[in-house]
Amino acid sequence: MIRRATPDDAAGIAAVHVRSWRRDYADIVDPQVLAELDVGERTAKWRGWLDGDEALAWVAQEGDRIVGFASLRDAKLTTLYVDPVAQGAGVGTGLLAEAEAAGARELEVFEANGHGRHFYEARGWRDDGDAGEWLDRPLRRYVKP
Repeated sequence: MIRRATPDDAAGIAAVHVRSWRRDYADIVDPQVLAELDVGERTAKWRGWLDGDEALAWVAQEGDRIVGFASLRDAKLTTLYVDPVAQGAGVGTGLLAEAEAAGARELEVFEANGHGRHFYEARGWRDDGDAGEWLDRPLRRYVKP
């Protein structure tokens, strides 16, 4: 089930966020950055974001467990992560569809994230060029025509 996220979802989102980063970015992001990720700190940040009106967010839930999430701010998809144990089951596709229906038309992805880039390209997103750097790694900008 995919639904709008609430502040009560912050801990579940944070847990998925940390697990996803540690798996998906192990060969991209500095290992020290990954080692320092803290679920408690992420929970506090997500609770603050979800308490405000800055971003729309959705969670994918299986039973009482959050297995993925996505967020959107000003037509930009700012996050889309799926728990490693739930990847390949359509969770990301469902979350992306929700974000697109709400107006997502651009995003940024690490240039070295071949899996992520393929995911977006297979769903009609187009590489629109260089998007600068984040965490000292080059980014690509993607748009949805």
